Amino acid sequence: MGKRGNSYSPEEAKVNHNTINVRSGGTAGETVDEHKEMLVNEFLQRLADDPAISSDGDRTAKTFTIAELLYETQYPLRKEYVYSYDQREYAPAPEKPVIDLALLLNLLFKEQGLSCTFEDLMKHVLDGGKLDDFLKEQQRHCG
Repeated sequence: MGKRGNSYSPEEAKVNHNTINVRSGGTAGETVDEHKEMLVNEFLQRLADDPAISSDGDRTAKTFTIAELLYETQYPLRKEYVYSYDQREYAPAPEKPVIDLALLLNLLFKEQGLSCTFEDLMKHVLDGGKLDDFLKEQQRHCG
């Protein structure tokens, strides 16, 4: 795949009252949050299509469950508590905790001795790069 025409975070992007200038790669009237959401969705779709992690790819490496990744990275899961007026005490909230994918990936990179960040990976993938190429490049820099 070739390079993407518009970088995901162009320097010429002008933010004006929560809208993005069309020159920045967004569409007319698109808010900053909508643009970010579109980029994250595109990033996740490209990752899902990447042969290194796609379900129809030939996976020879060990795969991990989300629970194992959270444990290995010592991800800081926070249990939310809410006040129960019926019981007149604080009780654990019934909702599952939210997992920040960016933080989890940053912790995984750190655990592997890499100095890259989620943002580096996102830029690489949105520019047409593959996950394996990114990891090999980062290992060369740190190794």
